[in-house]
Amino acid sequence: MRYQVILLICFLSIHSCACGQGNLRPIEEKIKEIYKNTVPIIKPENLIKKLNQGQEIIIIDTRTKDEYNISHIKTALLINYDNFNPESVKDFSKSSELVLYCSIGYRSERLGEILIQMGFTNVYNLYGGIFEWFNKENEVVNSNGEKTNKIHSYSRKWAKFVERGDVVY
Repeated sequence: MRYQVILLICFLSIHSCACGQGNLRPIEEKIKEIYKNTVPIIKPENLIKKLNQGQEIIIIDTRTKDEYNISHIKTALLINYDNFNPESVKDFSKSSELVLYCSIGYRSERLGEILIQMGFTNVYNLYGGIFEWFNKENEVVNSNGEKTNKIHSYSRKWAKFVERGDVVY
């Protein structure tokens, strides 16, 4: 009996260690999978804090125009990752604080890498992209600048990472 109790304790210990990642939300699991951690991140709550303090931050949406038109962070500039032209950032100071986002953070991290290679020194990737921003109940606006509850999910496959609102494909 004693041997069985020891085996059970060992099994439960190993199982709890192996399953420790099970507490992550699906979006956090995906982030761990796709981020290369080559660009510093900023969490939505920290960006909100900086914006509320009046810090000058250039927010860049790296998604497509269609995604941007459905909803985006209010002050965000559209600089599409797929069609990136260095001329689009020529007027920015190399020390400007740039916060980039896309749906979840993959495209924005890639563009962040490019900007860092170009000499920008204050580049951040918004953790979880617009999905996490929206999931945390932060405001997004449509192409007319009006608050919206719609979010473009990039594709049906990615819709599972949007936890609220009206998902658009």
